[in-house]
Amino acid sequence: MFSSLDKKHTQHTQPAASPREAVTRYEMLLESDGRSSYSQCREDILGSPHVQSVAEVLCVLQGEVAAASCGEGPAGLGSDSATTCHIVAFRNPASGRTCLAHLDDARKVEEAVACMLRLMSAGGDGAEEPLDLYVVGGYVGKTCSEALSNALLCVLHESPRAFRVVLACMSRLNSMRPAASAAARTGDSVPVSQTPAAQPPSVGGGWAPSAAGRKNGGVTFDGGMQGRDVVSEGAGSARADVGCVRDPQARRNHPVPTDTGSAKDNDTRHRDDGWLPRQTGLAIDLRTGQAYPVRFEGEGRGPGWGVRSSRVFSGSREKALTEIYQPRLDSVVVSPFPVFVDPRWLVRMLVLPDRELLAQTSTSPEAEDERFVADVRAQFSYMLAQSGADGQSWCENVFGAGGGRPLVFPRLAPTS
Repeated sequence: MFSSLDKKHTQHTQPAASPREAVTRYEMLLESDGRSSYSQCREDILGSPHVQSVAEVLCVLQGEVAAASCGEGPAGLGSDSATTCHIVAFRNPASGRTCLAHLDDARKVEEAVACMLRLMSAGGDGAEEPLDLYVVGGYVGKTCSEALSNALLCVLHESPRAFRVVLACMSRLNSMRPAASAAARTGDSVPVSQTPAAQPPSVGGGWAPSAAGRKNGGVTFDGGMQGRDVVSEGAGSARADVGCVRDPQARRNHPVPTDTGSAKDNDTRHRDDGWLPRQTGLAIDLRTGQAYPVRFEGEGRGPGWGVRSSRVFSGSREKALTEIYQPRLDSVVVSPFPVFVDPRWLVRMLVLPDRELLAQTSTSPEAEDERFVADVRAQFSYMLAQSGADGQSWCENVFGAGGGRPLVFPRLAPTS
């Protein structure tokens, strides 16, 4: 459960009966105490992103998870392009073992957190040690983003594992107006709290960091959190429900678009209130635990980018997260997956102008950077080339005869 170890609030912090009650209680604490003070960690994360052009830091893509310990290979773990998605990291401060994931579906947060805790345990992580928690991503004005924030809050609230919040730059605490976004991209600092007009509404979720941990599970933090009841909707910078063609054995929860009209007209997850995310990338140094903003470019994205990034649009994602890193081999491993996408739909998407393609394939068109459309075109072109005209050749072309051989890429291999 949530609690605060701030002595001046002790009389207000009896255990909450529910996640919603805890959210409301800390909203009241925030209002009575003004804005909470933030650690240097949060100041660092709101700076200009570090451009990662070599594979020293392992890049985790949307829907992926990786765990590593100090000395196993990469210097750090990171992810970027989380607009409505959330990048979540757990770190054992005693051993340095870290697990980082790029979450994109509010309906699967419980499964995702369980997967991350399992990977932490696989490295000899002791269940009694509070884990450092880092969260970056999401902003107000998007129903799918707020749903993901609140689902994450609830799952962590109910977890028997103790977490100590080192950084939470999410939802309300990660929102700014376009003018502030433009200033941030040029290196100028325009705090959200500078003017009353810049303050986001009290929706979604967010934490200020805390310096103390708990022994009885749940999350420790100091105010700064707002929230609403969980909404069961997916979230993701790249929309995972477009162009999917289901076979009789496949799950039928990915609708096929019937036209190429504006996604905002057809997708109820969009609600643009003029807000943009302050930060969309996070990397964690495995040795020190330092968090910093990151943007992966070129070789920095790591090997197998083409096939790995195709999974988001494949229509075959069953798990909340796909594990990609094998420390023993110091390699990125891509497990086989089918693609349920009609090649004719891919062709239609590829001939769309950039603006329309952006609207069709993103949950946050106004917040994507200049790489998004080019990346989507590269993904769709790769999927089309590997699937063949009949759409049945993907597995054998990518994963060998029988379509069941995992792809293994040395971590420092050239990106592809």
